[in-house]
Amino acid sequence: MLPQMYAGVCMIALGSCSIVINGIVLSIVRANTNFGYAFGTICASHTIANIGNAVVFAVLVGPLTLLYPEGHQTYIGQRCGQLLIFFWNASVFTHFLTAFNRFVIISCPLKYTVIFTDRFTLAVVGLAWTLSAVQVVPYFWPECAIEYKLTSNTFRFSDTVCGFIVGQFFDLYLSMFMVATIAIMDLYTLYRIRTANKVI
Repeated sequence: MLPQMYAGVCMIALGSCSIVINGIVLSIVRANTNFGYAFGTICASHTIANIGNAVVFAVLVGPLTLLYPEGHQTYIGQRCGQLLIFFWNASVFTHFLTAFNRFVIISCPLKYTVIFTDRFTLAVVGLAWTLSAVQVVPYFWPECAIEYKLTSNTFRFSDTVCGFIVGQFFDLYLSMFMVATIAIMDLYTLYRIRTANKVI
């Protein structure tokens, strides 16, 4: 069996498992009112983004790799990478909202309900998905595409100026900035929790 066939089978299997697991998590989050509206909505958004990524691998990238590898080089085939970037950014942005939600409730609990109203929650979740959609607009141009490479079984940005710009600034640097910001908020939140525990 060729390496890309192994890759295709793995993507379909793991993507399918991820769809099932995230689907169960989503149903639990939606059914459980103990999470609260804000945290529950943000968790649901994050889980939907995870399902989106899993669907792309299980339904598009995996079968295409297995049955029609040349399809990855077509314009339609390159939309797989664009969809993955879209759902990845939605996942990262909603992960940021989760960290910010924890940060606010630990840092200023008396202001939490004032800040995380239902309207604010819907607005920031909507903003996260809107920014994700706007960020992938350049990928519609072939010069800016991200495509699946059969030789390495990985996604790569086009070897063009536009591919370099979107790959470096809109993917790598943006992801690094978001992960660093999330880490800082989470570390501060952990510090505040540990400090509060010592006082108690």
